[in-house]
Amino acid sequence: MSNFVELLKSFQKKLTNLSGNNRSLLLLKLYKDSFLDFKKLDFSYNQRPLHDLFELLILRKKSIPICSINDSRDEISNSLSNLISIIARKNKFIFEENGSKNLKFGFPIIEGKLNDGTIIRTPLIFFPVEFEISTIKSKPTWTFTINDDEFPAFNKTFLLAYSFFNKINLDNKIYDFSFEENFEDALSFKNFLYQFLKNSNIDINFNTELFSNKFDYFLDTTKDIKEKELKNGELKLLPQAVFGIFPENNSAIELDYEFLITNNNFNNLNDYFQSKIQTNKTIKEENQFTIFDIDASQEHTLKEIKSGKSLVVQGPPGTGKSQLICNLITDFLANNKKVLVVCQKKVALDVVYNRLNINQLNNFIGLVHDFKFDKKNIFNQISNQIENIEDYKNENNSLDTIWLEKEFLQTSRQIEKICLELDNFKIALFDDSMFGISIKNLYLLANIETSYNKDFITFYNSLNVNSLFILNNKFSKLLPYSSIIENENFQFKNRVSFAKYQPTDSILMKELIQ
Repeated sequence: MSNFVELLKSFQKKLTNLSGNNRSLLLLKLYKDSFLDFKKLDFSYNQRPLHDLFELLILRKKSIPICSINDSRDEISNSLSNLISIIARKNKFIFEENGSKNLKFGFPIIEGKLNDGTIIRTPLIFFPVEFEISTIKSKPTWTFTINDDEFPAFNKTFLLAYSFFNKINLDNKIYDFSFEENFEDALSFKNFLYQFLKNSNIDINFNTELFSNKFDYFLDTTKDIKEKELKNGELKLLPQAVFGIFPENNSAIELDYEFLITNNNFNNLNDYFQSKIQTNKTIKEENQFTIFDIDASQEHTLKEIKSGKSLVVQGPPGTGKSQLICNLITDFLANNKKVLVVCQKKVALDVVYNRLNINQLNNFIGLVHDFKFDKKNIFNQISNQIENIEDYKNENNSLDTIWLEKEFLQTSRQIEKICLELDNFKIALFDDSMFGISIKNLYLLANIETSYNKDFITFYNSLNVNSLFILNNKFSKLLPYSSIIENENFQFKNRVSFAKYQPTDSILMKELIQ
């Protein structure tokens, strides 16, 4: 496995919440909207014992019946059906919101304290499951099943807490381990788990009751009670199981890390992000819609972002960060994109919203500070937008709009032409490929008080700033001879120059001398 993948996994681990607020670490009671005690399913469907349901789960059978959707003769079954529907609905909502599947069957329950006193009460193994409605014997029935492409795995939150608070380095393989083996029955699964834990450096008391066919109720408790009952450093497994929604992290970017890890073809993050940048993409002026004032650096930033780069823009107050954000929003909206702006500070969002409001864009923007209290305003805003669709269509098709678009297109192309000319000047001024130094720097280094021999221009092509030292060294050696050779009393003052003679002339001269 590449170092890049290991780096991503280390970052991914840091997303995990190891506080007592994480129910994947400390589950004190079963909340009705998120959890269901497995024990309550005992004889809930066709008088089937609980152990048979667990056996079917281990064998990865599809559509394991739980209870009828509605049975006028069975009050207990109806109560179960109601609980399951609530959990299924919440699980579906979470999946639609962030794409994560959090419904799991947890077995066995591990309970105790870590070395530092952290209380643990949570499933050791998570079985990814789904609640579904199936028709069995012409009756709608609640069932649960494990998907073919998903396997049971250890509770990573517990493993991370065990490693961190007990100061024990666990093998990285255990974090990725999944129970993919085809087990013959529930007993073979339990034997496998016992041997696996025995060979690992995770010290847990494997209760012999786990090998029986019975399950205990998961009883509600409090942190104070467990604080008194449990001893530091002691962990034990209990024959209890629950269905529940167990998010193993509190960060939405968990799925992004998972994607990078499973679809990794890169050596580092820089290579990955570079692959997303459209280096050959030209951002045309006519495709830029910045309705607020913009300077060169902000326009450059906007073009970099539109080419695919991820940037961090920083600067002191008043340097135009909010202005840049507003221009980014308007540009992407004009290009039929959806834009989400998030910020920790309310006042910063208000600044952006109020600035956009200056140009009457508030009807197209939903400002949310509290998703509960602002929900009504957002719904009203959406309703108004729907009611005004025809007005927007008429405005977009008016003669004024068509004329404005034509003028905008002509102006954009004129700007592009001017920018191209200026870019050519820029390239010429800063080009150092010919002499090793640019014209701009030559101008800055030149002394206007010094006169230059114009004949010097005839051999400028042979000059380069990188060979300046060699050329200067030659001049310094030849210069003393110049004062002698050019002196009026020098006997060869009126000599014939050999500078223009060719190799054929030397042969002729040799023949004449002979």
